[in-house]
Amino acid sequence: IIDSSDQGGAFYSMLRFNMLYDKRDDSFNPRSGYKTKIEAGIATQDLGSDVDLYELSFEQSLIFSLSDNLVWANRGRAHYLRPFGDTTVVPLSKRVFLGGRRSLRGFSRYAVGPRALSGTVVGGDLGVHAKRCSKKKVLLLATTEDLIKFVFPQALGCAMKLQLAL
Repeated sequence: IIDSSDQGGAFYSMLRFNMLYDKRDDSFNPRSGYKTKIEAGIATQDLGSDVDLYELSFEQSLIFSLSDNLVWANRGRAHYLRPFGDTTVVPLSKRVFLGGRRSLRGFSRYAVGPRALSGTVVGGDLGVHAKRCSKKKVLLLATTEDLIKFVFPQALGCAMKLQLAL
């Protein structure tokens, strides 16, 4: 528990704006292109929220095809939260955590972030996540030219992972 807003339940009423620009060749199995997402949100007592805070996030993905069955992907994400008004700290339920299959594999969800003196992960107000990895098509089965396809991607490794939760 960081603040009194972490005890019991809190109601969030947030107004969000996001912009997405997607130039990937395929949304589900991209081989080239890029995707950019910018998001901003504000929760305020004027909108009926129990807390006052704003958030900004930016995400960028770049995909390169190295061969017919090998793709290189880069992804970066930054997320920033800031309380204002009567709210002095970002509530625990809104803080930034890392871990899980979408951010930091090998760690359970919400397992990575700043810790309290007791050792409990309490998350942060700022998160930066970057990764680079490759994907290889290892199996393709088709009964007709376009009818049934099974593609099993295999992660070949990651060249860099930098995780900061400040």
